[in-house]
Amino acid sequence: MKRIFIAFVITACSCGLVLAGENLATNPSFEEPENGVGQIPDTWSFFTSKMNTMGLSDEAARTGVQSLKMTAQKAPDQYQGVHIILPVAESETYSFSAHLISNRDDRIGGTAHGMLVIEWKLDDGTEVSRTISDIWEARSLSRLRWEQIAIKKIDVPPGAVEAIFGIHISDGPKGGKGSIFVDDVVIERH
Repeated sequence: MKRIFIAFVITACSCGLVLAGENLATNPSFEEPENGVGQIPDTWSFFTSKMNTMGLSDEAARTGVQSLKMTAQKAPDQYQGVHIILPVAESETYSFSAHLISNRDDRIGGTAHGMLVIEWKLDDGTEVSRTISDIWEARSLSRLRWEQIAIKKIDVPPGAVEAIFGIHISDGPKGGKGSIFVDDVVIERH
């Protein structure tokens, strides 16, 4: 029995199978590129409505030495974020989380807010549905302790073959100010 289990583990690892509970987020603590202050983190893509005010920072980190700093664009209704795209199957369930903290020296404010988002896509790229975490608002985000934002155990919708796991920040209707740090992203298949 022990040999069968060991053979299964070796086979699973060599075939690239992902076991339940493993973190699927690549570069989850934003440590790459090393000494990458101001750069977009490796393996993550960014999007923005106007200008990119995001990049790696060594000003704060929950683990490691870097985190992702996301700064408000200081203009009404602007938004930006980063994301990772992963293949999915209908029989699967996913959780997605990240830790956030307001910048102590440049506290997030105004009407800035953010969320985690999973966009579920069909094979042709059409969006099937969108799952959104609870929205955090600038006035409620701590600058003293890291807070976890999460989407927990969401079933893949029928027909979806791809998911875009995104961390979004919006300036809101009156514009935002300040910045946040993001660290320790976890994407799990259950």
